[in-house]
Amino acid sequence: MRYLLILLALLTSCGPSKCHIQSPEITEDWKEEPPENAVCGAKEAFCCLEDKELIELIGQALDYNKSLDIAFYTLLEAKALVGVAKGPLFPSLVFNPQGVKQESLINAQGIVAAEPLRTIQTDYTFPLSASYELDLFGKWKSAYLSSVHNVKAKRAAYRGALLLVASSTAENYYILRSLDAEIDVLIKSIDILREALEINEARYEAGLVPYTDVARAKTELANVQSDMENTKRLRQLAENSLAVHLGQNPSLYAKAYDPLFLTPPAVTPPSPGQLLAIRPDMAEKEEEIHRQMEDANVAFADLFPAIALTGSFGYDSYSLSHLLDWKARFWSFAIGLTETVFDAGSKESEWEAAKARLWISLAAYYNQALIAFRETEDALSEIRLRKSEREYLVEAVAAAQVTLELTNQRYLKGLVSYFDVVDAQRTLLSSRRALVKVQGAEFGALIGLIKATGGGF
Repeated sequence: MRYLLILLALLTSCGPSKCHIQSPEITEDWKEEPPENAVCGAKEAFCCLEDKELIELIGQALDYNKSLDIAFYTLLEAKALVGVAKGPLFPSLVFNPQGVKQESLINAQGIVAAEPLRTIQTDYTFPLSASYELDLFGKWKSAYLSSVHNVKAKRAAYRGALLLVASSTAENYYILRSLDAEIDVLIKSIDILREALEINEARYEAGLVPYTDVARAKTELANVQSDMENTKRLRQLAENSLAVHLGQNPSLYAKAYDPLFLTPPAVTPPSPGQLLAIRPDMAEKEEEIHRQMEDANVAFADLFPAIALTGSFGYDSYSLSHLLDWKARFWSFAIGLTETVFDAGSKESEWEAAKARLWISLAAYYNQALIAFRETEDALSEIRLRKSEREYLVEAVAAAQVTLELTNQRYLKGLVSYFDVVDAQRTLLSSRRALVKVQGAEFGALIGLIKATGGGF
């Protein structure tokens, strides 16, 4: 590897200031404070969730998700190509026995024959040929190492696919349970509103309230029922998405109703210095740099002449019975040099393109490192702020509940209109729905942190 860097410095037109890509600065700690009272690290976070159903679903997704098949067979293809690239490192042996029987016309000038003269010739050959191109400039070795690094990159990509499938399954699982919790809140609200409608209808029939109170109760009930249908629609979409992640036909999959009323455990992320070493995408980008480096070596070696050795040994006889006689042997040996005299700069251009691909892979690596830091910081911020948001919403729900109870009492005494009751009901329903949504978002933020820090894959 070192000699390539030397060649890059000697043979490229750019100096260090132009070609060097600055490594991202790695801090000792995260800007965002990690959660307190953490029960485990992000690497083990899926197990720390202590959700048996989720673990089973992730296992099912890893077994049957079809996108993983693509990544797996891509890895197998890369492994097979290593054998292809390894071939030129060794001599090639070809065994090509032949038997030829040929009849031909003899044209003899000056001889007049009553009939045309014909002859039959028989020839048997039993040759073993060998050829080998000397790897003086490391062309074939670099091509082989390039394929090895490609396998490592595909293996890291497969780990990344495992992480993506696991985290996406968890995200859809918690979205589904969060929607179930929202449906639970709406069901309870519909029951309360239906009861309120019945009370208002009875009070209207008794002449205690105007019909506008009944109309408002009907309106509010219909609005919440409409929200219920929309939430059911979103749940169906989430269920279908989860089915695809599990490798199942959405038409055949149904998940049981399971509201989410939990808070996620606190998880400690790895340090910034450890992050790049454990993320599959960073391992893939690093191996891609090595692969492009070896490809650049191949392009550089292709600028020099190719020297090939060829030889053969075998037997040649007109009679099959004498084919293996020692006197029927033959052999040959040759050495050849091939050098391109003129190709309009094609090889030099390929060398320049290979160097450009190397710098592209370096830039992609450092850019992905910055993305990794950003994703982790985003997840930590999301966890902290969602927790604070949930705590405020708990207070808001408690206060809205008290407000509704007092407003109902005042309405029954005739001190306020039913509009005030409706407003209090709306506020309580809005706060409850916001609370269950934030609880689901907290789990989503935790899954985001697991995904950002490699998730143990």
